[in-house]
Amino acid sequence: MDIFDAIDAMIEDIIKTISQSDFAIGRIKFSDFIIGNIPYSIFVNDKQIAIVSNKEFVYTYAVLANTKCNVAIKRTPIEGEEAKTVYQKLFIPKGGDNILINYQAKGQITIGANKSENTNTNIILLLNGEI
Repeated sequence: MDIFDAIDAMIEDIIKTISQSDFAIGRIKFSDFIIGNIPYSIFVNDKQIAIVSNKEFVYTYAVLANTKCNVAIKRTPIEGEEAKTVYQKLFIPKGGDNILINYQAKGQITIGANKSENTNTNIILLLNGEI
C-alpha cells in the first residue's frame, strides 16, 4: 500500500464515521503503458484525468461504489490528425473493486473478466501499429 492508498483509506473511514452510513470506494488503476514516443490521454466520463508519456506512469482513480465510469484512452494527435480513441469501456466499480488497466501499443487485445464483489480486474491492451 502506498501513501495515497493509505490516505484514501483514512478519508473513507472518516466519511463513514461522519455520515454514519455505508460508504464504499472502487478503484481503477492505470499502469504499465508501453506507448513509444507519442503521449496518450486518459478520460473518465469525458473528462481528461491524466496524460501518459512514459512506462513509469501509474495513476489510481477512486470513485464511489456503483458509479458509472466511461473510460477512454486516446492517442495524442500527430500533426494533421484528430485524437484517436484506442480503447473505450464502461465500468461500474463496486466497493473494494480494483480494476487494473495496462496498455501496450502493439499486438492484440486481451481483456480480463470482471467478477462480482471485491475483485481485481486486469485489462491489458495491445494494438498493432501504434508504436
